[in-house]
Amino acid sequence: MNIFIIGSDKTLVGQKGIGDAPFRHAKYGEYVNHIDILIYTNNREGRKNFPISSNVLGLPSNSLAKPFLFFDALKIFRQVNRNRHIDLIIVQDPFFFGLVGYWLKKRSGAKLIVNFHGDFWGNKFWLKERFLNRLFLPLSYFVVSKADAIRCVSQAIKSKLIKRGVSDRKIEVIPTSIDLDKFKFKDFEKVEQIKAKFLNKKLIVFVGRFHPIKNIPFLIKGFSIVKKELPDTELLLIGDGSEKQKIMSLVNQLGLKDSVFFAGELPHKDIIDYYYASHVLVLPSFSEGLPKVLTEGGLCGLPLIAPEAPWSGEIIKDGENGYLVPIDDAEALADRLVYLLKNDILRDEMSEKSRILAEKRVSRGVEKLTEFWQKVVNESR
Repeated sequence: MNIFIIGSDKTLVGQKGIGDAPFRHAKYGEYVNHIDILIYTNNREGRKNFPISSNVLGLPSNSLAKPFLFFDALKIFRQVNRNRHIDLIIVQDPFFFGLVGYWLKKRSGAKLIVNFHGDFWGNKFWLKERFLNRLFLPLSYFVVSKADAIRCVSQAIKSKLIKRGVSDRKIEVIPTSIDLDKFKFKDFEKVEQIKAKFLNKKLIVFVGRFHPIKNIPFLIKGFSIVKKELPDTELLLIGDGSEKQKIMSLVNQLGLKDSVFFAGELPHKDIIDYYYASHVLVLPSFSEGLPKVLTEGGLCGLPLIAPEAPWSGEIIKDGENGYLVPIDDAEALADRLVYLLKNDILRDEMSEKSRILAEKRVSRGVEKLTEFWQKVVNESR
């Protein structure tokens, strides 16, 4: 089985970034003949083909602009298809990449799987994020109607697809795979070094893109309240993105410059050390699919806090492994953080429960996904 994936994660063509996408795709490669991953890049970046493993290859599009991806994708796909017949095309979203995937499907006869990593349908927060999303939404309806199968990362997303008329038989719920072994053992020396760096203060951590949908200002406002009651508390932001300057301005405005730390984009193995050195993980997003960061934090024994939403409720059991708070209620967020950080016994209990629940969620992720791919390929055309 030969796979052709279309997406935008530039770590798959050698760019540094948070997450473990190259590692995961190398694992997928152990179950198939070959995986070629086309990543949209601008030609000014000048990226080259990036070998991820012996049979997994990252291919930069080096396009003049995003609309040219249509033509670049066809050219690259034809070259790959001549060398090894492509059985399955997988697109990482149902929008522009989905349309490109459908275009290639029509010209090759390969099957098409559309991934839903985010919560797009029936989501007012996503629609408000930018005007372009109002155009993307009907496009996604069209792409989904032409797909052979849909893979989504949560039951909440599946329910929305079914409500819109997508057949239950067409949808498979498979969260992003996580390598459990990477989280079983921590580097005690590095973890202690991180704790010492923050003077062994209570540490709240966020991991993710600095993007409007992540709602980081909500976290900053909540932390400003926490800081007044618990001065020996720090906030660590791991990641980068378009909102960084806006977030830094808010931090300065609230007088938190010496208490909020920007770690930038870190290698995934380093992020795990920071998980273990922290006391609680907060993901304040307006919208998510099924965020891997919450499961990763849980595997490291972190209590979890997120806004009340279908996606967060699939991971966080309120009062057991963390708390769910009303979206954009900074007072409620601060109240839960203070309560949790003050109560060491409660935090230890939640830590153990968080680890147990996370380990239950992580099982056969790679095998389940590649079995789904094979099932779709084997179905009669």
